[in-house]
Amino acid sequence: MPTTPPPIPPSGATPADDMFGSLDASLSSVSEASLQASLIDIQRRAPAPRDPRNDESYDKLIRRLLNFHPTSTADLALKLDEIYFVVDFVRDELMRTNAALVEMKPPVMICGDTHVASNELFHCHQFTIIIDQFPGQYSDLIRLLDYCGWPPDRRYLFLGDYVDRGPFSIETVCLVFLLRLRYPNDFFILRGNHETSMINRVYGFYEENKRRYGSSTGMRLWARFQLAFDCLPIAALVDRRIFCMHGGLSPELQSFDQIRTLVLPFMIPNQCCLVTDLLWSDPFPGIYGYIKSNRGVSYLFGEDVVHKFCKDHGVDLVVRAHQVVQQGYEFFADRKLVTVFSAPNYCGEFNNSAGMIFIAENLKCSILELRPDKRRPSIV
Repeated sequence: MPTTPPPIPPSGATPADDMFGSLDASLSSVSEASLQASLIDIQRRAPAPRDPRNDESYDKLIRRLLNFHPTSTADLALKLDEIYFVVDFVRDELMRTNAALVEMKPPVMICGDTHVASNELFHCHQFTIIIDQFPGQYSDLIRLLDYCGWPPDRRYLFLGDYVDRGPFSIETVCLVFLLRLRYPNDFFILRGNHETSMINRVYGFYEENKRRYGSSTGMRLWARFQLAFDCLPIAALVDRRIFCMHGGLSPELQSFDQIRTLVLPFMIPNQCCLVTDLLWSDPFPGIYGYIKSNRGVSYLFGEDVVHKFCKDHGVDLVVRAHQVVQQGYEFFADRKLVTVFSAPNYCGEFNNSAGMIFIAENLKCSILELRPDKRRPSIV
């Protein structure tokens, strides 16, 4: 499955010039406190996972996902017990490492949001890819990874948002989880704001679980996923110089030790806090300091915040996702911050490119801009 990766950046990439109990059927109406209590109860009663399987078994499930060619949204790639196996083992692995802050060495390929609202194929240069929701032609994902390099030949960091806004979120997140299990030193995943129960119960993932696995079983499966999501790391540091997260900076972040010492699992509260900000905040031009976000959660922050943060913490670059940007990447604060968004033609509406950032061993950055084509086969 892995192949020798090509040099970075590939033909067509845009290089940067410089370094930059049970849950009832009316779940949607219950309070967040009641929901979290139900999740805790399910975690206490969840059966212990089976003995670990070897790498060949992981590869078998990965191959099945990558060769999944559904003809309708009712098609299933994995059996229910296989999904439980994946979710339980990734949860246990994340709890074992208990790392809210992932600290890694370059080189690494950084990818932003990876969910889309429709099943679309995109033809980028010499290969066809599905960057994000991975529906339908999973062979296109293989081509992408063959082109950029499979782990362990290429190291990856994904910045969150693996579910919602598409009919095959279960396959997407299971594939991401399996790659994390199979390549623990070369495939890293962070938590996005959609990996929270209050969001993915509204934006599609909860309904997908019920639709595809039945109401009662689907609710329990959805709840099982939340237990794994609560164990996902919140941020990453690349060589102590590049700070990565899904959302943005926080007025409460004074030291990286605040993230290092977070105990997982961590349930995201509704009100502002350090973790909420790291998953939700956004940069905004023309303002000074922090102001309340128009999202209704967390903050917007100005260029001055980025400059001060980088100076105070010895950081050269902040990499985040969370917002659609037309070229797949967008700089802010004199290239001290970059937004990367890896979902091409997001929701079938924006005609945006997908972006990925490659961090070389010397911390030089190359930006890969993958442009969508207008051909959009879909699955009903």
